[in-house]
Amino acid sequence: MGDSSARRRWIRTYLDWLVSVPWSKRSDERLDPSAAREQLDSDHAGLDDVKDRIVEYLAVRKLRQDRGIRTTSGAARS
Repeated sequence: MGDSSARRRWIRTYLDWLVSVPWSKRSDERLDPSAAREQLDSDHAGLDDVKDRIVEYLAVRKLRQDRGIRTTSGAARS
C-alpha cells in the first residue's frame, strides 16, 4: 500500500483511535433497566428490538446481583 492510499489512512485512523481508548479504566456498573431505557430512547430513534435486548440483559444482571449470584464480566459463555 502506498502512503497516499485511502485504505491506509482509514486503517491508521482506526488504529490511532484504538490505541487511545483507556483500556485499563473501569467505571461503576449501573444496572438500572428503567434509566437505561430512558437514555437509549433519548439517544437513539427506533431500534426497539435492540433496546429491548439491552434492557433485558441489564435486568438479568441486576437480578443476579440482587440474589448474590456471581456474574462473569465480558461475553456470555455457552
